[in-house]
Amino acid sequence: MVRAAISLLALTAVIIIFNTRFGSIPPVGKFFDPDSGFWANAETSVPESSELQLEGLKDKVSIYFDERRVPHIFAENEHDLFFAQGYITAMHRLFQMEIQTYDAAGRLSEIIGENSFIQRRDRTTRRWGMPWAAERKIEAYKQDSTVWAVLTAYSDGVNAYINSLDGEDFPIEYKILDIAPEEWSPLRSVHLEMNMYRTLAGGSSDDRTSNTIAYFGEEFVEKFFGTDPALLEAIIPPSRTWDFEADIPPKPDSLFVPKTAERIQFFDPKAGVGSNNWVVHGSKTQNGYPILAGDPHLSLSLPSIWMEIQLHAPGINAYGVSFQGLPGYLIGFNEYIAYTETNVALDIMDWYELQFKDENLDEYWHDNQWKPVTKRIEKIAIRGAEAITDTIVYTHHGPVTITNPGSEEPVYHAMRWIAHEPDIGIKTFYLLSKAKNYEEFVEALRPFGAGAQSFAFASTEGDIAMWVSGKFPKKWKYQGRTVSDGTDPAYDWQGWIPHEHKPFVKNPDRGFVSSANQEPADDSYPYYLADNFAPYERGRRINDLLRERNDITVEDMMNMQMDNYSLHAESILPEMLDWLVIDSLSLQEVEFTTQMHDWDYEMNADLKQPGFFYYWWRTLTDLLYDDEFDAAEVRLREPYRDRVVEVLKAEPEFFLIDDITTERRETIQDLVTEAYSRTYARMMQFNGPVSDTWNWGWVINNDINHVGQIPGLGAEDVYSGGSFEAINATRFGYGPSWRMIVELGPEVKAWGVYPGGTSGNPGSPNYDEYIENWRTGQHYELNFYKEPPAESLFTITLKGGQ
Repeated sequence: MVRAAISLLALTAVIIIFNTRFGSIPPVGKFFDPDSGFWANAETSVPESSELQLEGLKDKVSIYFDERRVPHIFAENEHDLFFAQGYITAMHRLFQMEIQTYDAAGRLSEIIGENSFIQRRDRTTRRWGMPWAAERKIEAYKQDSTVWAVLTAYSDGVNAYINSLDGEDFPIEYKILDIAPEEWSPLRSVHLEMNMYRTLAGGSSDDRTSNTIAYFGEEFVEKFFGTDPALLEAIIPPSRTWDFEADIPPKPDSLFVPKTAERIQFFDPKAGVGSNNWVVHGSKTQNGYPILAGDPHLSLSLPSIWMEIQLHAPGINAYGVSFQGLPGYLIGFNEYIAYTETNVALDIMDWYELQFKDENLDEYWHDNQWKPVTKRIEKIAIRGAEAITDTIVYTHHGPVTITNPGSEEPVYHAMRWIAHEPDIGIKTFYLLSKAKNYEEFVEALRPFGAGAQSFAFASTEGDIAMWVSGKFPKKWKYQGRTVSDGTDPAYDWQGWIPHEHKPFVKNPDRGFVSSANQEPADDSYPYYLADNFAPYERGRRINDLLRERNDITVEDMMNMQMDNYSLHAESILPEMLDWLVIDSLSLQEVEFTTQMHDWDYEMNADLKQPGFFYYWWRTLTDLLYDDEFDAAEVRLREPYRDRVVEVLKAEPEFFLIDDITTERRETIQDLVTEAYSRTYARMMQFNGPVSDTWNWGWVINNDINHVGQIPGLGAEDVYSGGSFEAINATRFGYGPSWRMIVELGPEVKAWGVYPGGTSGNPGSPNYDEYIENWRTGQHYELNFYKEPPAESLFTITLKGGQ
């Protein structure tokens, strides 16, 4: 009896333990339950066709899944179309949608628990005013009945799917984290929109530029940030003339010098966000039709950041890739036009040093008077712990942050960010899905606000165009490049650049348009936009290839998207090899120089030279900057790479070359040789002796991680070519997240691929099905139906009902 009692107690303890959460560890018993745990998510066969009754639908909706499981939604009205999109997106990507809204709302701690990094991110998200801005945008959306109807229908569809789930049906990530889905709402969609803006328009170098001017002087800043590289070609070609009179605000007599410019911004945007797009006019193509190509460069994840979808209803027949949680699609085409975007790093986030009346932070000085602030209490819930509160102070500039907490003289800065504007950007993509020509395309761009983008366009009428679009503040030259004076209205944003004044070009004489995140327009454009753009290499390489070619085909466009050539290596490697002091190298190091001399500058996966060059250049710049930057004791702005290349070649005695921590004066030969030896030692340490382990495909470390960073649910070491400076900008977990090519003939045809599949279920073979085709550049032809297809892999029919 005693033994039986002990056994019963032990069994009871095991049951309690396996069904109890301890800190951040989920109840493992629920996770391993054979009926409702992760085994329930395994997919062993193709889903069967089904018919579902859903309250809220007006008519029947048929969703056809093609051989790649891309959903094609055919509805009788727009309400049902977006309802069905919400339903089917939640069916495949619910966790992906939710985890991003938790992040955008500063609520990750609610599901993660006590974690200093996560709490800091949640607090920063709130202090950036992201939830506040989302609430402002919602009120703006409510004023547009058409788009509000789209948002609410989409939300209703998401909730219809959520309400159909029992705990055993939850996606596997919910079981791992031991959470349940929340009700969806239009506000959550706008939170996702805010997260997108943070990714694309959440960058600023104000503090670093102020520090750099103070440390090195204005001449240094002008040399490296105010002077364009000789090989740069702006997005809008120089043939474009500007036939308007710009209204530019007056510039202050002197530039404000901040009291402090210590680090203001935390969680800087990750490097690698960018894109390529280009359109070739029919006069340069083999069949006489325009061809559009695009590939947005974002963080690669499983499931993919994108999901292919076709939307068909009266007045709309469109195909593209959607951002999970937002209705419609962001990149794609219809029966008349095609479009794709690239990011433009305009200066649309400024920081203002403030003067408060006292430590209560109730009033601040601006325009020769004390003005009242508003305050917002943010409560950050923490799973398994007590919630924390944070009072956010708002000025007319925006939310306030303290730069140096704990010091005797705290300094406060306010953030002015374009993402705070109550625009209705989703309307742009709704209108684009229905646009039929160039004029309607241009009008569709008008509501687009935060996150400046270069929209490439082509139509079946034969037009091609490029529009740099968004909401751009009018500024005097270099306004906002440094920390601004929050007391002086001359530093305020003073209106907006008119839509008609934005940089654009239609049907240029050269027969193509392109963009790759470089400068939007040359110095002839009258408005100041920014001085912080991507290096010139991708844009120049695209233009060089398009200039030299005629009779261009879709296959040519596919090959261009996989082009691995590095203009950066071509521009500096010959000099680096000439600067090498061979006598200072070991025998093994000398032997490898032969391979570097023989390299053709292709960043191919099976070559050893790309990885060596990558780290050699990186080590050289560390040797150039580290001594001065460490001595400054504040964050400085690193000179633009392309200008550094030009300066090193033209000025071999430039002062940065000397190491100020040593008594001797170093030469460029010293630094290049030291960098070479350090790189060789690094490769030996991490990759072993010279062998296939030095191949760029391994060195590139291209992991496609799970969107929630859950170990085991991603794809590691995807053997890839490409690089940041190549058109195929794949590297270190970033790259072309969607490759698309559209031929605008009488019948629109398109091809595309992304790394992943429609399914967000790691237990489905479709989850990572397209990675190999994406890796090798094998595009799929996209099924763009005008009528419901006669055959499909399976079909889901939705009908209204109780």
